[in-house]
Amino acid sequence: MGFRVELTPQAEEMYYRCLEYLLYYVGGVGNAQAAQNFVDGYERVLDLLEINAEGCGLLEDEKFRAEGYRKIHFEHMSYKVVFHLERETAIVDAVFHDKQDMRKWLE
Repeated sequence: MGFRVELTPQAEEMYYRCLEYLLYYVGGVGNAQAAQNFVDGYERVLDLLEINAEGCGLLEDEKFRAEGYRKIHFEHMSYKVVFHLERETAIVDAVFHDKQDMRKWLE
C-alpha cells in the first residue's frame, strides 16, 4: 500500500533547524558533509514512508503510543522522524536528534 507524505509546519521548521545546526555549528564551524548526509537521510526516510509507513514502530512512551505516533530512524545518523497516520497519509509531525526530549515538542 502506498502512502502520501505530508509535513506539518513544525516538522519543516525542525528539519531546517537541524540542517542549520549541522551546516553552521557542528564543531564550531559546521560540517557540510554531515549536512548532506542529513538531507539524504531525510529524503530516504520520506521515500520509505511512502512505501510502508505502517511498518514503522510506535513510540515507546505510552501516551504517544496510544495516540498512534510512530517513528522511523535515519540510516547511519542519530535522527528520527515522528509521524502519525491518517488513512493513506503519513503526516510528519517532528524531526528529532535522538538526544532531544520528544515530549517537549509533541505535547
